[in-house]
Amino acid sequence: MFMSVNPGKHPSFSFDDEQFLVLLRKRFGMKLHCVDRIRGLICSCGQKDVNEEHIFKCVTDGCKSESHSKFQMALVAMQKHAGIISTAEDLNCVPGDGQRRHADTTGHDCKLTNSRFNKFGTDCTLVSPDLKSSSATRFAGSAARRAEAGKRKYMNTEINLNNEGILYVPLAVEMNGALGGQMQSFISNLAEIAYIRRGHNVACFKHWWTSMLACTIHKAVADAFINKSKKVLSIQSQKGLPFHLPTGAFMTSSAEGATGLHSLPTEN
Repeated sequence: MFMSVNPGKHPSFSFDDEQFLVLLRKRFGMKLHCVDRIRGLICSCGQKDVNEEHIFKCVTDGCKSESHSKFQMALVAMQKHAGIISTAEDLNCVPGDGQRRHADTTGHDCKLTNSRFNKFGTDCTLVSPDLKSSSATRFAGSAARRAEAGKRKYMNTEINLNNEGILYVPLAVEMNGALGGQMQSFISNLAEIAYIRRGHNVACFKHWWTSMLACTIHKAVADAFINKSKKVLSIQSQKGLPFHLPTGAFMTSSAEGATGLHSLPTEN
């Protein structure tokens, strides 16, 4: 998706050189230089032997946690573009003792389907595609569909939202930008609402926001890998001394010295 959009249409569609290189190498299944340079080092969370999978799941500035917030804000923007009053992390929707999960985004005064609910609440997640599975391919979105189905197992969220008159909508997107089935249906429903409420073209709305959501994830994933790699490298320097990496530090075309700090360009 990031290779087919027009960068001049919106800032979210443009990528700097480091971001584009990370995404391009990831797209073709090549090694990432930023990951190679920290492979085997200690992460900022204390985990030993850092690799691509850990960067994705790390709780401290990891790809999953960083990308979730950006994806959530993109969902709110899409709902508002469709003419829906929307909020994010609305704690007032599910009152209780703090143990009850709430929706990531909430759409008010809007019937998303033919159900009895006049509100809907989304529960979004970012997943990593299982490329080792024979049923999963890089762009099939099968991992996202499994994640959406898996969210139904946590019935406390759905029940709590339904009790408050809110339709539960589980959404998932893969870190390569592939959308799950529920996510695609959600965009289609919003496109119909956007046509009714604001006169937007249905096909244009779907194409625009499919591209916008995918590129939002692409950019967030690239930033997470680059920033996490720089942070892990900074920990390896002597305590109390700054360790600066300039923009373009991971632009090398060679993997030589991938785990050695001596091979990295530093600021004077």
